[in-house]
Amino acid sequence: MLIRAIIERKEKAVIVTVFILAVSLFAFLSISGIPANAEKKFVLRLGTVVPESHPHTLGAMYFAKLVKERTQGQVEIQVFPNGQLGSNPELLDGVKTGTIDLCVNIPGGMAEYEPVIGFF
Repeated sequence: MLIRAIIERKEKAVIVTVFILAVSLFAFLSISGIPANAEKKFVLRLGTVVPESHPHTLGAMYFAKLVKERTQGQVEIQVFPNGQLGSNPELLDGVKTGTIDLCVNIPGGMAEYEPVIGFF
């Protein structure tokens, strides 16, 4: 029972991560004004601070795979796990300044940028 509960919890975390990343990518593509028939290839960098086996990184890698498939390779997301692009605060600062395109972060770290998130 305990192992099943752990697996179900990880699966839920992966699903939530993929959903959040999908919404973020949709917002990014909407703002950037990329035409549907664009021939230019976009490469986005996504950072996490957790290892490759963590649900956040697994969700990010699955999300990257779906994006590549559904855009016929026009949008590629490179996933950088293990804090390769920086710590949680550094990732958020990178997204804010535009040096990093996407990140998977914890709500506590995001509360500095949006106080309502700190409620959780």
